[in-house]
Amino acid sequence: MPREVPLRTKFLFSIGEAAIGIKNASLGQFLLFFYADVIKLAPALVGAAIAISRLWDAVTDPVMGYVSDTTQTRWGRRRPFVIGAAVPLGLAYFLLFTPPRAAGSAGSSCTSSVRTCCCSPCYRLRHTLLRVGRRAGARLS
Repeated sequence: MPREVPLRTKFLFSIGEAAIGIKNASLGQFLLFFYADVIKLAPALVGAAIAISRLWDAVTDPVMGYVSDTTQTRWGRRRPFVIGAAVPLGLAYFLLFTPPRAAGSAGSSCTSSVRTCCCSPCYRLRHTLLRVGRRAGARLS
């Protein structure tokens, strides 16, 4: 017979999901606008950078699932990945919305495009480490 999960545990677990929901909304609804209209990059470049990061995500998710399933540590299989990804994920998220100093000038378009192509997959990898570990390890009961 399954045991009852305490309300405190459910609440604390849901706080993490709320943060992920806020992040998903900001990336899904604001990132393209931010780079195209605020930073003034060509929308095609921004779309390509986002597509590259999503393709990277499609490769790393199953790999991370396998790695987290086969990892054995004294802290558990997934906890080191969730804890280890938290700070780098925040840093990568910050870098996604922090343009280079010369943003908006003609010469910075290439720099911003390269930075977007690098930061977005880096962010996605950290997100994979956190999300796969968190979702696969979501056994509250």
